[in-house]
Amino acid sequence: MKVGDVTTQHNEEMLACRSDNNLEEASSLLAEHNIGVLPVRDGAGGLLGILSERDIVRAVAQHGSAALALSVEDLMTRDVVVCSPHDTVMNAMKLMSEHNIRHLPLIEDGILKKVISQRDLMKATLKQIRLTMRFVDDYAKSNV
Repeated sequence: MKVGDVTTQHNEEMLACRSDNNLEEASSLLAEHNIGVLPVRDGAGGLLGILSERDIVRAVAQHGSAALALSVEDLMTRDVVVCSPHDTVMNAMKLMSEHNIRHLPLIEDGILKKVISQRDLMKATLKQIRLTMRFVDDYAKSNV
């Protein structure tokens, strides 16, 4: 199965923030939409970075409540691990495990297509396992 075929938990239009947003604005978006990361996009749809809940917790731990006024650009992760929609689910899971991340942006032709989570990949994998089990069960019943 390809990563681009995985349905994300949040199928509405992909949320993103700008690098000049402050942490309070970005945190509000995360909370309002119950998501764990916000991609930071440029005007052409490219990925500048990603702001995660972990980034926010680190900023608050270091700066206290003053962190809310800091810009996303100051706090975002710039060296983002990404994959292509044509990569396999297994490859995406391996990347997440190796880099200790829970979200993975999918980039195609330099444009951010969507962000998938470990939960998205787990659900897709379980669905595939169930389909395989049903196929094997049906095959076994028909060849008795």
